[in-house]
Amino acid sequence: MGFPINKGPGWNTSQYTAAAAGFFAGAGASQVLLYYHLIPRNFAIVVVVAGLGVPPFIVGWWQNRKHGPFYSEPKEPL
Repeated sequence: MGFPINKGPGWNTSQYTAAAAGFFAGAGASQVLLYYHLIPRNFAIVVVVAGLGVPPFIVGWWQNRKHGPFYSEPKEPL
């Protein structure tokens, strides 16, 4: 058991997977947009952060909608 400050975002496995996929998709999209000079360099980080944050939110919302609000809560040990 760790300190309360080390709890993390409270995501489940599918949300971490969505974050990883979104991060790499956002990074790839930023590279393409930067290559064709469609966005400034400082705005590329916004695309990457949005790719990292939006997919886990959507996955969590979808799971709560499908399975109920207590789907991602851990079970208490016996």
